[in-house]
Amino acid sequence: MRELHADYMAGYYLGRKGLVTSSGVEEFATSLFEKGDYNFTSPQHHGTPIQRVAAMRGGYDDAQLSTIGAYAKGQRVVKRIVRDDGNSGDDDPQGKPERQSVPRHRQPAPASVCQTEYGACPLVVLMPRGVVCSCYTAYGEIRGLAR
Repeated sequence: MRELHADYMAGYYLGRKGLVTSSGVEEFATSLFEKGDYNFTSPQHHGTPIQRVAAMRGGYDDAQLSTIGAYAKGQRVVKRIVRDDGNSGDDDPQGKPERQSVPRHRQPAPASVCQTEYGACPLVVLMPRGVVCSCYTAYGEIRGLAR
């Protein structure tokens, strides 16, 4: 979860400093997506591709918070991202799941378009929002994010 929190804070920093354009954020999201893994038992596990992008986007969207506020909210956001993906690892030592005081939220509607810096195209298969996708044109593949 530390790595996902780092992704959240990286997104926060980029949003807070205004250092990148929306296409730069999408490039960063693509980079994180490509570096995600499914090695849940490995100590080197950094999060799945979807978890990493979701954490970074959460931080970017929370750029208006103070640094201390973002750090605290990032911990909550990362817990939710991991929990919703079903790989929280938040069980207590006796193997009993951590008690959740907040009701689970409904999953957001899946994305139906791939938004690129040049426009959007419909997705053939519905996918989670924020995932890297591609539009194919006569000029080649254009990467974007599912919306």
